[in-house]
Amino acid sequence: MRSFCMSCHGKDGKNPLEPRLTPERWGDPRDAYANIGRLSQIQPRMDQPFTRSDEDRRALAEYLSVLAQQNRIPLWRAAAPYVALAAAVAGAGAFFLRAVRRGRST
Repeated sequence: MRSFCMSCHGKDGKNPLEPRLTPERWGDPRDAYANIGRLSQIQPRMDQPFTRSDEDRRALAEYLSVLAQQNRIPLWRAAAPYVALAAAVAGAGAFFLRAVRRGRST
């Protein structure tokens, strides 16, 4: 990671890759391993192939998958915007039913 990725991505001492490592693409070590082999297809500006040993590639894939798993959005956070929508729909439904009942009673 330090010699291959951070030589370009870590110039300021931070790791700008962390927020971009999506669990869908990098979260499984096998997917991460395959992605390391096709970096130029994922990002055309990545013109340097990974030339280290297979053991290094597997270790890097494992590390990247751990970072990607940390970027997984918790289910409650992903569902939060829909809770407000559900409340609005339920409120509108209650308002409609109330209006219909009032209309029948007159």
